[in-house]
Amino acid sequence: MTTVVATVCAFTDKYPDAWIYATGSTKARTRLYRMGIAKFISEVEADFEVLGERNDDWEPFVSDVDYEGFLVRRRKESFLPLTITIWFKMKITKELKKRKTPIVKIDKSLNKYDSIVLFPDKQEKANEMLRRVGLPKQWTNERIHN
Repeated sequence: MTTVVATVCAFTDKYPDAWIYATGSTKARTRLYRMGIAKFISEVEADFEVLGERNDDWEPFVSDVDYEGFLVRRRKESFLPLTITIWFKMKITKELKKRKTPIVKIDKSLNKYDSIVLFPDKQEKANEMLRRVGLPKQWTNERIHN
């Protein structure tokens, strides 16, 4: 989960308006993601909006509800990187010290892949979810009015 959180933070630094859809490769893996989000929900919600996909609709994340997937986006009023820095220090300092290297380091030479689909099966899965469920109405309406 540490790497996932760090990757989401790094990605939304570069693409602050991105919506990130996540689901596990199995129901058990999706449940593991839910448990990880639930464990740190108060810290996560300081900088991100988190919704759960259930019954072909989106709802605000609730810790003890099983979801098919998750949709996350950075809050406009986010205090990143300060909040994440504090969160990392509080929650995962031991793991960071063991690694001796950054969890996520952005390699600018990879920018050449920006317009290339590297995981077409995962893209198709996300597109299928968008066709079936769509985006949350509160987010799409907000984008239209802003």
